Amino acid sequence: MLFSENDVLNIAVYPNPVTETLFIASEGITIEKKTIYSLQGKLILSEMNASKTIDVSNLSEGLYFIEISSSEGKSVQKFEKN
Repeated sequence: MLFSENDVLNIAVYPNPVTETLFIASEGITIEKKTIYSLQGKLILSEMNASKTIDVSNLSEGLYFIEISSSEGKSVQKFEKN
């Protein structure tokens, strides 16, 4: 589900670890959707907008995956919430 051969976007997320706001660095890519999953693959949060930030302040401490989708493809990044 999370990792696939379609992981083609050159995207980075920072800071990592994060406490409140996760920033997305994506040059020349229009973000369409951001989805956060637990390490077990459970859907935690989903936003359909072009914002290059996502508020993670309400998440519990731990490791998560963020899937970032655009018309060019998608990218999955791992991040830690402190």
